[in-house]
Amino acid sequence: MLAISVLRRKKIPFFLNADGGFINEDESERKQKIKRRFISAATWWLSTAPQTSKYLMAYGADEKRIFEYPFSSVKRVDALSEALTTEERLLVRGRKVLRCETLFISVGQFVPRKGYYEFLTQWVSKDRGTIGLAIIGGGVEEALYKEITKDYPNVWILPFLKKQVLADYFKAADAFVLPTKEDIWGLVVNEAMSFGLPVFSTTSCIAAEKLKGSGVQVFPVGDNDALISAMEYFAMSENRDEMISDVVERGREYTIEKMAQAHIEIFKDVLKGNG
Repeated sequence: MLAISVLRRKKIPFFLNADGGFINEDESERKQKIKRRFISAATWWLSTAPQTSKYLMAYGADEKRIFEYPFSSVKRVDALSEALTTEERLLVRGRKVLRCETLFISVGQFVPRKGYYEFLTQWVSKDRGTIGLAIIGGGVEEALYKEITKDYPNVWILPFLKKQVLADYFKAADAFVLPTKEDIWGLVVNEAMSFGLPVFSTTSCIAAEKLKGSGVQVFPVGDNDALISAMEYFAMSENRDEMISDVVERGREYTIEKMAQAHIEIFKDVLKGNG
């Protein structure tokens, strides 16, 4: 905010970059004015998705000066050119002692915003057979999740893991689930796709909403019945090739290198007077 104030005072044109944003219909008029004052001050805006662009425009951004780019934290070298085979996944799963026929993983902080409590409550409402679920992240609700799932051997509640260790869990899994109530972007979706994992999430994860397709399915926030039904259908499916191919192909388009190149092209256009 201080930087924006200085730039405005010195009349220096600048970009404002936003990962994402959800318009709060209940926010006070004072907050709206403050946000509009600072967001509308930019000359150009960088946006990750149409939903982010709508957020920016709600606070005064000029639609014609908003540029979207592929947001990611995944390096090109880390994005698989093809998904692991079932045999390769089972091998890693065996090393991690994750005994199940189909494994879903989720990664995120154990906080109310991620929606895990309601999701797990619905998950344990019936026997899910040979479907396994590993939720990784740690946080204030960890003890609560463990209490809910204590009688379910196919559910693993795991703490925060370092990147290299976490990679093994991505390699062990068949798909990724994120029942979030609000993720401004959701970089973990990019990470899951880079490992060739189909994604099941909610409309309040901007990454999933932006990348939805045959391999990325989204459901209304809180509709855990629909989310879990889709997961069970996936677990029973004998042909997952289309979903896997979709996430592998589009995952390669969302890398740090692609993001950097998009920024370069945007800056070139602006310098030529095209923005």
